[in-house]
Amino acid sequence: MSPAATTQLDPIFSPLFEALKSAPTAPDAKAAADRLAREVSKQGLHSLSDADVLSTLHKYAANKKSGFERESAPIAFQSLAAILGPSAAPLLLPSLPVLFELYMDKGDVVRQASAGATKAILKLFPPESVRVVYRALEDILENGKWRTKVGALDAIKGFINSAGPFVASELAAVLPKVEVAMHDTKSEVSSAAIKCATALCTTLANADLAPHIPVLVKCMSDPASVPACIKSLSNTTFVAEVTSPALAVLVPLLTRALNDRSMDVQRRTVVVIDNLVKLVRDPTVAAMYLSPLVDGVEKIAKGAAFPEVRAFGATALNTLHKSGASADA
Repeated sequence: MSPAATTQLDPIFSPLFEALKSAPTAPDAKAAADRLAREVSKQGLHSLSDADVLSTLHKYAANKKSGFERESAPIAFQSLAAILGPSAAPLLLPSLPVLFELYMDKGDVVRQASAGATKAILKLFPPESVRVVYRALEDILENGKWRTKVGALDAIKGFINSAGPFVASELAAVLPKVEVAMHDTKSEVSSAAIKCATALCTTLANADLAPHIPVLVKCMSDPASVPACIKSLSNTTFVAEVTSPALAVLVPLLTRALNDRSMDVQRRTVVVIDNLVKLVRDPTVAAMYLSPLVDGVEKIAKGAAFPEVRAFGATALNTLHKSGASADA
């Protein structure tokens, strides 16, 4: 857009911004926000940047001296999402950190408005966009304060019903970030993270693992529970195909168990690995997810104190190699 055209937009948007930031009540702010969003729709999505709409709203959100402006900013974002629709989603995504930061605001009305805005923006994204959205939410989870982290965890969980298969394909990337949040010093964050991980694991679509989801999540939040989890898994007869989402959950647990000092835990672990690997039918998946287990299984196959455990380890190692897993992968 030319500089001349940009200048022509200023008198159009200036009074709309003025009405928004000085609105005395939330309904007044909503009305002003709707007018602003309709004008953006009329002028085109380029006006979000060309007319400094987004940058101005960011300034309002960061204004510590004006609760009106901090409340008006998320109200405006909610109107933008509602009126502009899905086509604006990629342009609104970079504003999520600004809105999630308002979750820490001292004012209840500001926090409520920011929650409404983030939900409105996230609803714009189709299931196929889960990967892009999750990367943004993971950054917010990693860098935010406690209410922001809780909000990000709830947002991650919010895609499960509408985009389950796409969420499942992201478990390997998102679960480690959620697991870190389980150990947050704020109980509200750790509790939200446990609920988030539990919900994420429901996307595994593996009937054999479904009954074990609570104990699998327990292992993430409490490493001391790994032996009990391995015992539970070792008593399970696995028959369903094991796919990448299931391995994204299981491999970190099995890796920890391989390093356990207990011979009984090691024995159970290599037996579980042997049974699971036989049900991984995709060699690409095997090479990608199972390779981290090879070193640990090999150490047990060669160095376990009891011959029986070494034998089980050797069997599991052979099964891993047949599947396509390699220590060099």
